[in-house]
Amino acid sequence: MEWKEKIRRWCAKGERSELETREKLKRLGASSNEIEVELKFLENEGFISESRYVSAFVHDHFRLKNWGPIKLFHALRKKGCSAHLIESELSKISENEIEEALQTVINARLTLYPEEHKIQRERLIRYLQNRGYTLDNILSALRRL
Repeated sequence: MEWKEKIRRWCAKGERSELETREKLKRLGASSNEIEVELKFLENEGFISESRYVSAFVHDHFRLKNWGPIKLFHALRKKGCSAHLIESELSKISENEIEEALQTVINARLTLYPEEHKIQRERLIRYLQNRGYTLDNILSALRRL
């Protein structure tokens, strides 16, 4: 199977960023000129769309994995997405949704470590910050416990 066919099948299976697609094309042996031509083709034919990718990534990782906005932003920047697109998509998430997701993460953590918020509060705060939530959101959520 030729690399063009492989990349099109790969892109059709799920949303891909331009950077991921570019790296996959390199691994499949495409030259830099071929990569540019193929990327334009894939975008024109709807195989890849940066805005669609950002939207799907935010949906999956916020709604299903309860990642916070900070972690989402940095993960998408690492995937080569523009800051403007990311901020636009993150602005669609309401403050209430963020608080609910944070509360879900806290509840899950406290089922594993029931006394962590009393004994090792700093450890819990660090964990929640690593999940992508702001310190203000974390402290207000912990005050409600």
